[in-house]
Amino acid sequence: MLNESAISIKKTKKIFFLRAVKVLRLFNRVVFHATSSDEHRDIGNQFGSKNRIRIAGNLPAKNNIDANPVRIKKSGTVSCVSIARIAPEKNLLYALQILQKVRDVDVVFDIYGPVYDEVYWKLCSDLIAAMPANIRISYCGSITNELVAETLSRYHFLFLPSAGENFGHIILQALSAGCPLIISDRTPWRGIQMKHAGWDLSLEKEELFVSVVQECGRLNQSEFNLLSQNAFAYARHYQNDLKVVEENRRLFD
Repeated sequence: MLNESAISIKKTKKIFFLRAVKVLRLFNRVVFHATSSDEHRDIGNQFGSKNRIRIAGNLPAKNNIDANPVRIKKSGTVSCVSIARIAPEKNLLYALQILQKVRDVDVVFDIYGPVYDEVYWKLCSDLIAAMPANIRISYCGSITNELVAETLSRYHFLFLPSAGENFGHIILQALSAGCPLIISDRTPWRGIQMKHAGWDLSLEKEELFVSVVQECGRLNQSEFNLLSQNAFAYARHYQNDLKVVEENRRLFD
C-alpha cells in the first residue's frame, strides 16, 4: 500500500494519514514486514528507519491440486480469467483497453470479484459493451476461496495487469493450478518469462500486452502444455521452499 501507484489512488486522504502517523509517532516501535526489495524501498521512503524493515516472503497456502489440470487449447482462441476485487488498483479497465486492441484471435475473458468501486465498474462496463466481436467478456460475480483453484483450472491464462501487489496470492494460486500468467511487472512475481510460465510486463508498454495476448491465442496444445507445466512446477517449488519459512521465523527474533 506504500508504493507510488497505490498512494496515487485517493492520494489526499493517504498523504494526510501518513503525515499524521509520523507526527504522532505511532509507528516508532513497529517492525515492518516487507515481502520484496521493492516493498522494502517503499516503506523506507515513507518511514525511514530501514533497520526496522525486514524482508520475508509471504507464507503460501498449501493447495490440494496434486496434478496439473488438463485444458484443451486450440490455436486461434484463448480463455483468460481475472479474480480480484473490482477497483482501480487491480487495473481491470487497463486489461479491457488491451483486449479492445486484440485482433486475429478469439478471446474469452471472465471476470470474478466483488465491485468495490461503482464508478470504476461503470467505466469498465461501458468498455465491455463496446468490445469487438472476437472478444467475449462476462462478469461472473464473486466466488468463495474454496472455488478459486477449480475455477482457475478451467482457464488458459490469468490476466491481471494490476497497478501493484504486496504479494499477489491469486498469482500463486493460478500458478498452482497450472494457469500461466499475463501480469504487470509491479508485483513480487518477476522474471516469469525466464521461467517460461507466462509474462510480467511494463504497464507503459500497452502494445506489448496486446502482442502477448495475441501470441497466447495462437498457441497450440503442445505449446500451451509446456507453459502450463512450467507454471505448475514453479508454484510447487515456491510452496516447498523452506527459505520462506525461515525468513518468517526470523521476523520474531
